[in-house]
Amino acid sequence: MAETRWDDLRVFLAVARAEGLSGAGRALRLDPATVGRRVARLEEALGRVLFLKSPQGYALTEEGRGLLAHAERAEAAVSGALEEARGSERGLTGTVRIGAPDGCATYVLPQVTAQIVAENPGLEVQVVALPRVFNLSKREATATIWPRIRPCAAATTSRGTAWRATSPT
Repeated sequence: MAETRWDDLRVFLAVARAEGLSGAGRALRLDPATVGRRVARLEEALGRVLFLKSPQGYALTEEGRGLLAHAERAEAAVSGALEEARGSERGLTGTVRIGAPDGCATYVLPQVTAQIVAENPGLEVQVVALPRVFNLSKREATATIWPRIRPCAAATTSRGTAWRATSPT
């Protein structure tokens, strides 16, 4: 039996998803012939036929479907390990305090900040709802929001305007 290589599972997944060598080759940035050799090497190492090959493409066999679930879990585990190892390199981290009038802090900001925090788990957002002006130079807040004549709000940071949120009219 030939040696099994981890990277061959990645090639196997690409072929299973693309249902052919050409699509898998494009996704992996490999020549389709190389993809075919890698699939053949994996099949030889496992002693199983993983794909039914035809001019229409590659279809998973029963053994291939069985390996697919394991390969997808391995891919998810490797992706999770790499994300964890990268740590703070991905996404924003730290604390942001936003001062806003009561209505904005209660109805608009929770929706906006929930999505930002979901995409950046290392970020803590504090919304302070007080009817007063915040002093950015004294770091009372990272950003402030104030109402305008028409129903919208603008945010200002100590470095200038950062974003603008408009309420539906």
